[in-house]
Amino acid sequence: MNPEGYHFSHPHHRFYLYNWSYTYYWRCCLCNQLITSGEEYYKCEGYCFNVVHKQCGELPEQINNHTFHDQHPLTLRIHNNNISSCCFYCDKSFGDEYAYSCEECEFYMHMRCAAIPLPTLTCHDGDIIVRFSCHQHPMAIFDQDDGKDAYQDDYHIHKLTLVDSLNEEEFEEYYCDSCEEERNPQFRVYTCTDCKYTAHVHCMMNEIMKAIKGETNTNNYVESMAFGESRWDWTIYEKAKQHQHQTLQGIIKTLTLEEKHKLTYPLDFTHFKHHYNYFRNLNSQFDELGSLENFKKFKEFLQSDYDLFWRELIWYTSEEGLKVEDEKYLRQEVVEVAEGKYMVPKTLAPILTTFILKYGDVDHGKSHLTSIGMRSVIPTLLCIVIDKMCRTKLEDITMDHLKQWYFYLHGIQEISGFKLFPIRKILYGKFLRAYLGYKVIRWEEEIPKKLDTKIATLKAELERCEKMREELPAILSDKSSFKLECLRETATWKNKTPVDAMF
Repeated sequence: MNPEGYHFSHPHHRFYLYNWSYTYYWRCCLCNQLITSGEEYYKCEGYCFNVVHKQCGELPEQINNHTFHDQHPLTLRIHNNNISSCCFYCDKSFGDEYAYSCEECEFYMHMRCAAIPLPTLTCHDGDIIVRFSCHQHPMAIFDQDDGKDAYQDDYHIHKLTLVDSLNEEEFEEYYCDSCEEERNPQFRVYTCTDCKYTAHVHCMMNEIMKAIKGETNTNNYVESMAFGESRWDWTIYEKAKQHQHQTLQGIIKTLTLEEKHKLTYPLDFTHFKHHYNYFRNLNSQFDELGSLENFKKFKEFLQSDYDLFWRELIWYTSEEGLKVEDEKYLRQEVVEVAEGKYMVPKTLAPILTTFILKYGDVDHGKSHLTSIGMRSVIPTLLCIVIDKMCRTKLEDITMDHLKQWYFYLHGIQEISGFKLFPIRKILYGKFLRAYLGYKVIRWEEEIPKKLDTKIATLKAELERCEKMREELPAILSDKSSFKLECLRETATWKNKTPVDAMF
């Protein structure tokens, strides 16, 4: 937002700063998140009802030399939903929102992730100096052997895990248990689930350095891994061995035409498509419930039967079939899992190991995993689906997510014999119900907001018309002499034709 109140995303009108105090919510036009009571926001002076958070509106259009991507500037633009990408910082997907991006490198970050203050590292006399914008003095990374100038984290006996966020809604203030200073709940933290110990990432720097140097013991360490990965059995890295330096992409090339056909059509495509189209057509009436023109449909949606939605889910089939689309897995070398039965990319091996421990191995009587190619591709697809499910929060799940996941799990089960029905049941049971519940919540928030906006617009129009009606008598009485002469002439020629003046 420039000093004159104009924003690059909406240059036609100025924005004015307000404090939100209404009972209904609006969404920020930049980040698409709700503006809640008590928040400061900018509102457009025109009649388009564009509003943005104060924090979002004051972000720069371009960031140069960002810590995560300093080779090119990052530009704030509306994110193209056709781009399959995740935020580099939080690894979460994008919605209908603005994002910082470098199109040349296909690098993307959420607006608020890009604005999070990050440390800068410099070296001085052999010491690594860390500078945080939230602390006025430089910090140095020390070994803890001298017992000075470092937090005594060695007294914590449990492992600490890096997480995106904690369920702390009942708290109004947030503190670091290491430095006892206040912390921002939107930032990642290290936490111990056993004793509710939570600490800043920078307060754990000493332990992180020990982990990097391999100096941690088995009872006291920090896990430097992405959110959600701590659920997997990482002992696979101690047991797995690379399979003659083969990549998944190379193994896929060994598949026969019959195996490729089975991957493309794991289910009876024609039969499933017929049933799916029937239920998709029935449910399509509920796709755009947020429109005021569909107000009656919203009532029908609230009273609709669950069968309509779960049947659409279970009959879905993809025309592309089952395939590995992510290049990062295709390029990876595979490792052996389950005593050499399967070969998957090394980063997915812990997931497959944990799955087999939990749900058991394949039903060999129903398995079609008879070649090296199928014993690699099918387990890889299973791990990718599980990994995507692990990284997607319930409130972010869409019907497309559920249908794609269910189709893959169903197809994988038909080919492999893996016991996937319990997971499929969770998808069309718990997850589908949760998705429908969040859909109800979204429409309950948006429809009143749209109605209030429409009412406000109509009220403004009504007031404008009433004002004109009040002004009309004065306007009618204030005619020029020429217009009065015209009126007299009109009265003279009433009920006559132009010919009457000629003959």
